[in-house]
Amino acid sequence: MRQSQALELVRALVEPVSNPKNTIDYLRYFATIDGDAELLKNNEQRRVSFYKAVTAVARCYANLANDMNDAGYSDAAAEAIKQEVAHYADVRAEVKLGAGEDVDFKQYEAGMRHLLDTYIQADDSEVVSEFDNVGLVDLIVKLGAGAIDKLPPGMRKDPEAVAETITNNMRKVIVDEYATNPAYYDKMSALLDSILEARRKAAIDYKQYLASLLDAAEQLGSKRSDQAYPEWVHNGAQRALVDFHFTDPAHPIQVDFAIRTSKPHNWVGNAMKEKVVRRAVAQALPDGFDRLDELFDLVKARDEYR
Repeated sequence: MRQSQALELVRALVEPVSNPKNTIDYLRYFATIDGDAELLKNNEQRRVSFYKAVTAVARCYANLANDMNDAGYSDAAAEAIKQEVAHYADVRAEVKLGAGEDVDFKQYEAGMRHLLDTYIQADDSEVVSEFDNVGLVDLIVKLGAGAIDKLPPGMRKDPEAVAETITNNMRKVIVDEYATNPAYYDKMSALLDSILEARRKAAIDYKQYLASLLDAAEQLGSKRSDQAYPEWVHNGAQRALVDFHFTDPAHPIQVDFAIRTSKPHNWVGNAMKEKVVRRAVAQALPDGFDRLDELFDLVKARDEYR
């Protein structure tokens, strides 16, 4: 693909973004609003197309970067194209971070990083590398409000974009981790909803809003709970069983014991082995227990029981 064609493709992909096409406008077009998980999923292909198109235009630029004049570009035109490519690279980084994504096409990521470092020197490429091995929610657990300083410059100077990014990342964690403890993540989702509703009603100012989001994100990332757990609880799987709200407090202990004493090696995903564990769990519970499917989905999602 020629550079001009690659640029036109990116321009076409961002053309529907609302003006003035600030960070928050890109986030709301390519990602979501207020952490709407369904909208985030629906926009996934839109984001992937944009990511790939930006990588393609950066590669085309790299092929011509040292020969722009020979290719017929004036110095001014060459600089304008360089700045435009750098802008799209920054937007790509912000959208990826704002969507809470670790996109699984490593060859694009490695290639983009090299192109940015070699030809474009976009500041955001180095900043976003902070999030390669740890998500924003985990970074908030580690750094608190200091995590905001690690956001790309274009993002952290826009209060709305900061709040939207934290919200989106929290919602994605809730959705991704939901199966491991539905009761806990329902509670965290309700907490996030209450913060967003307070902001919509103008019941809190931005400073309070951000502080509430940061505190909720730290609670989410650290899996902190106000609930007091029994002494026998030593890991997340056992906490999830207690959070399941059995009618009898002895039931989570019995279920935990049944799983640990019955599970064969590599049982999750093996239909015959799963039947062994499911039968053991059922036998630990009273006849007529009507939430076995829900409980067994939770058990299979917990790494501690694998």
